[in-house]
Amino acid sequence: MRRAAIAILGTAAATSLLVGIKAQAGSDTPDPVAQEEPAGSGPASPPASGAAPATGKSSAPPVNAGGAPKKIVGKTVNTPYGAVTVTVTVTGNQITDVTAKLPNTGESAGAGPKLKEQALQKQSADLDAVSGATYTSDAYAESLQSALDKR
Repeated sequence: MRRAAIAILGTAAATSLLVGIKAQAGSDTPDPVAQEEPAGSGPASPPASGAAPATGKSSAPPVNAGGAPKKIVGKTVNTPYGAVTVTVTVTGNQITDVTAKLPNTGESAGAGPKLKEQALQKQSADLDAVSGATYTSDAYAESLQSALDKR
């Protein structure tokens, strides 16, 4: 009986600690960020035939009638691990490059190349979350969508 009480108290304390850490995510203290791979180092070809599945996010490719490359910075989205800001380069009606400032912690640091590849393949912000970097993946998609909305 005594062990059960200790286990319950320990679980409650750990849960409270995690909730407290998550609550601090919105603080104004900047977290270290890592720059995603340099521009031009990933694939830039449009996806093969077929459209992305509808998920409520805009999947229409951005329109840039002039055809000249145009860089658009998305909004900064805060996560419990740091801020995420995505910059998209649009040429014609194609997403030709995506760069991002990502948190430099845990799985978030390695999620950038996977998310960039998806954005270039799908030509939209309809991205699948990278395992272990769900907050970063969601913030990346939100920032990317805000950039595409500015086109």
